[in-house]
Amino acid sequence: FGIDNIQPRTLLTASVYHNEATHLWIATINTNQKGLNATNKSNASKYLKAFSFHTEREARESAYANAPPKMTPFAESPHCALCNGKFAVFRRPSHCRNCGVCICASCSKTWSHKSIPETYNMKNE
Repeated sequence: FGIDNIQPRTLLTASVYHNEATHLWIATINTNQKGLNATNKSNASKYLKAFSFHTEREARESAYANAPPKMTPFAESPHCALCNGKFAVFRRPSHCRNCGVCICASCSKTWSHKSIPETYNMKNE
């Protein structure tokens, strides 16, 4: 795999703000793309996770480290991002949990659930 296969990592939205009442910094992370398109606020809020920190720097670093990638829609990617194989009946697409690109099973790596941040766990939708 060459340098041509490097994909940009676009993250889902995260925000950081200071809570004056508690004097803590709050990092709010959108954990699912469904939350971005939700018109009902109660539906959108179930895809948010909030973490509190003593410093702004900790909150910003956590928001960046724990924000999951935006998943490329399968319809926009007819080929594996790594091997460039065309998706078909026996070459099914899946998403890379780190960068969100579409990849085939041959190029996919299996990671222990302990190795992936809880906010990346898109299987429990």
